[in-house]
Amino acid sequence: MKRAVAIGLGVVGLLAAGGFAARSRSEAAPSVAPKAVPPDPRGCLAATIHHEEHTDDRDGVSHDVRYDDRFVRCEGNVWTERVLPRGVPKDAAHGGHRHLPPAFTMARWVTRTSDGVAFMLVSRTEQMIVEMGRESYDAVRFDGDFDAAAHIVAPASIAAMTKLDRAAPAGAEWREKKTAAGTVRVLWSSTYDFPLEIETETADRRDRMVVTIDPLGELPWRTTDGYTKKEDSDFMD
Repeated sequence: MKRAVAIGLGVVGLLAAGGFAARSRSEAAPSVAPKAVPPDPRGCLAATIHHEEHTDDRDGVSHDVRYDDRFVRCEGNVWTERVLPRGVPKDAAHGGHRHLPPAFTMARWVTRTSDGVAFMLVSRTEQMIVEMGRESYDAVRFDGDFDAAAHIVAPASIAAMTKLDRAAPAGAEWREKKTAAGTVRVLWSSTYDFPLEIETETADRRDRMVVTIDPLGELPWRTTDGYTKKEDSDFMD
């Protein structure tokens, strides 16, 4: 799977390892406060996550990438889905039924189970759910940690970071971790139990992720009744 589908689920692992996921700062843009959406007493949350990624290549060429993801957390489920611009075909051909649809067209669905987690890719267009085996987690950049999936950065990692004296919205605070690999800063909201912003900086990368809290609305996994269920092994040659 391509890197772009990994919506922050590997951040906590990279923090522990001293590396950083691509989620960080754009110098001129200020912090964005969430909409006035009251926190859900069950811990459910819906958000739009805006990504800005800037890289400097060795050949002197810089690249800027922007994209949005829709995030929903509720009832032991986490759903992440790319927000596609108008005019982008959601049913692009993918070379036959022995291959998965394009990664950007598939939602990532993580469910807490009695013995850990289940991780699935979901195609709305083909009405198909593909369960990923644990041996495939690395390929789709999933670390198997439900808390990391549900919070982007696991709360335990936030607690280990240094608190910054930096302006923040009510109910939130900035945290930072520095290593030889670079710096990561998180604007953590205790109100929503979720980051409102994540900045990272490395020698050749400056990225930023900004979260807008949205009304919860319909839970997307409840719309998958009747979808065909497959395993990732069904797509292996």
